[in-house]
Amino acid sequence: SACNGFEEEGVMIAAASEAIWDDKGACGRMYKVRCIGGTNQGVSNPCRGRGSIVVKIVDLCPAPGCRGTIDLSQEAFAMIADPNEGKINIKFTQSKFGPSRPGWRWDLASACNGFEEEGVMIAAASEAIWDDKGACGRMYKVRCIGGTNQGVSNPCRGGGSIVVKIVDLCPSPGCRGTIDLSQEAFAMIADPNEGKINIKFTQ
Repeated sequence: SACNGFEEEGVMIAAASEAIWDDKGACGRMYKVRCIGGTNQGVSNPCRGRGSIVVKIVDLCPAPGCRGTIDLSQEAFAMIADPNEGKINIKFTQSKFGPSRPGWRWDLASACNGFEEEGVMIAAASEAIWDDKGACGRMYKVRCIGGTNQGVSNPCRGGGSIVVKIVDLCPSPGCRGTIDLSQEAFAMIADPNEGKINIKFTQ
């Protein structure tokens, strides 16, 4: 990238057009972005929900190929609009908060620390281990032990474990497991296409 070379930046990222690039001054800036409509070139109503996401500028979107002021990553785009649209009309403002967490609702503060940036190796605790917010900040070692027979036959990647920090509550009935990993954490131990896996975990 034009900002940080090959440094890993996660998925909630974007490239800035020359209009806001500011001679690399845009690097690292956080922007709150909201879909406000289509461009009449594809899907009639592409926006998803009514909220917004926060993305980090990590690259330049150069002219003449750049198609807008902010070029969102595919993952970020999919959180606010139908990916089949390709281009949408947006409203954006600079934000003091960190990038949105793809694994959770982007429009809600975490149950532990509000909008405080916690990185990507994070997870939400189900009510079984929530302990009336006692789980906040706990570190869990998590290992994939197999699939759920609902998707990929052998989803586990490698044989290792990851360590994640509990930063939120995964409430019932929507919670699908004891620990709900961020997308980045999940992808380190299993195929993201699986969605749900069987795990072993220890504090």
